[in-house]
Amino acid sequence: MNYKSLIFSALANTPKVIGNNNKALFVTSDNLISGIQLEDPSELGDSPVYEELYKAFLKEEKESVKLISELSKKVDFDKTTEDKLRTETLSSQNELIYLKDVTIQAISTGREASIPFLVLDSSKIIGMTIGTASKG
Repeated sequence: MNYKSLIFSALANTPKVIGNNNKALFVTSDNLISGIQLEDPSELGDSPVYEELYKAFLKEEKESVKLISELSKKVDFDKTTEDKLRTETLSSQNELIYLKDVTIQAISTGREASIPFLVLDSSKIIGMTIGTASKG
């Protein structure tokens, strides 16, 4: 996980601690995205389709790590190559932030859309804060 992703992930978890209807607010080039970071598939229990999607994403990540370990045993990788492969695979996966109860607001028009689940690529995030968004 790169430093930027680590910071965003830590900040995204903060609203659960402070409560008061706060959400993680992400700014991209076109949108303001607010939501609550997921930590467990059961948090999507009222949306079985999204719960299964989230489980599949997590399973894929774990299987990728397992595959790298198995591949490195079969192919005689030197330690440096194995570490590099593992780091590159994990860093690309860990740049994803899983959100629930999401609102996306277009910066140019102010139009909003609400969706129950979103996978956000942290490389597209320009900034982040915590709070509540309102049209103004």
